[in-house]
Amino acid sequence: MPPSYFSLFAVLMTATAHALCAPPHLARVAPSPWCSRPLARPVALSAPSLTHRVALPRATRCAMCALDYSEQSAVSPVTPPASPPPRPRFSIKYVVLVLLVVQNSAVTLMVRRTRTAAANGGPLYIGAMAVLVSELLKLPTCLALIAREEGSVRAMVRAVYRGVFVRWMDSLRVGVPALCYGLQNALFFVALSNLPASSYQLWSQSKTLFTAFFFVTILKKSLQPRQWLALALLTGGVGLVQLQESSGAAAIAGGVPMLGVAAVLASSLLSGFANIYFEKVLKQSDCEREDNCEVEGATKTPASLWLRNVQLSMFAIPQAAGMVLCTPKSRALISSHGALVGFTPAVWAVTFLTAGGGLLIAAVVKHADNLLKTYATAVAIVLTCCITSITTGVAPTPAFLQGMTLVLSSIFLYNTNLKLRLPRLPRRSNR
Repeated sequence: MPPSYFSLFAVLMTATAHALCAPPHLARVAPSPWCSRPLARPVALSAPSLTHRVALPRATRCAMCALDYSEQSAVSPVTPPASPPPRPRFSIKYVVLVLLVVQNSAVTLMVRRTRTAAANGGPLYIGAMAVLVSELLKLPTCLALIAREEGSVRAMVRAVYRGVFVRWMDSLRVGVPALCYGLQNALFFVALSNLPASSYQLWSQSKTLFTAFFFVTILKKSLQPRQWLALALLTGGVGLVQLQESSGAAAIAGGVPMLGVAAVLASSLLSGFANIYFEKVLKQSDCEREDNCEVEGATKTPASLWLRNVQLSMFAIPQAAGMVLCTPKSRALISSHGALVGFTPAVWAVTFLTAGGGLLIAAVVKHADNLLKTYATAVAIVLTCCITSITTGVAPTPAFLQGMTLVLSSIFLYNTNLKLRLPRLPRRSNR
């Protein structure tokens, strides 16, 4: 075949490719799969008299691809992938953390103020009554949040009935930390009646030691070396704070520092046990046991935090009411002055803040993590110390500052995932 036939055949192949691969606005024929095949391999030509294998020239193939791509891009341009929406400037987790810092500092300062000075020369309010009122305020709030999650009040009633009464064995397990929380709240008022606010904040951090103990014994988990180092720093920090107590005890009118220290240590012990036990209950699902799976409506996911708070309130409210009535002094005050004796606007603020504290902790667990919660606790301690020094005009001693530094360092080290790497010694050769 003369070379002119090869040139003519190449031109015909180019025109055919353009016709088959034309975009929809140029040709109403569907694109052929031939145009998507690579043209690097030679095309076999069969004729009655001879057989040749020829390949399209490189320039022809490049022109075809360029024309095809340019026409397609003119019809349907390639759009870049959509960028993710910009993040909000203020995240919800930072909002709840800031609120938790303010709540911790405000409750500590206001309880200290309301428990050390009687309002208008009258009797002090009953601490157990304040706990009872705060639980009565928290319960309807949790019910409203459950109704919002379920979508209606009727669905909320069904969820609460199923979670509290139908699954009564699960509710009994929640009753154990509920009793501990009730005693902890009562000891909270006893401790702040005999200790300064800043000292209470630092002594209360000993709950990390008790939490670590129950973390190992109840959850059967191990601690890292950095966490044991943090516990040692915590012990040293609390020991330095004890030096401050001997010099500042005289400034507390009618306070017994040793009673306050015993109350805060008992409160920390109950707090560590209740937190670990409640964490274990929260992480257990409804269908963990076979008998629970037979209950109608049982799921394989843990119950909501709001429902757990309702279960806690079911035990905390009768307990707080019993603590109010079991003390002869409380009964005498109630009979002579009423149940809300000594409830000033500041005391009502304490009850609202205490009720909101449980909801804030649930929100922090949901939207943030334990590391950020630790930062919030440390900032609350520093803020409380600063406000106490400003309002009282008494500068903290160097021992107190050193103890505060060690306590804050232990909190950071205990909850921060740091890897302590020791330098390796050079190996000795056997030569």
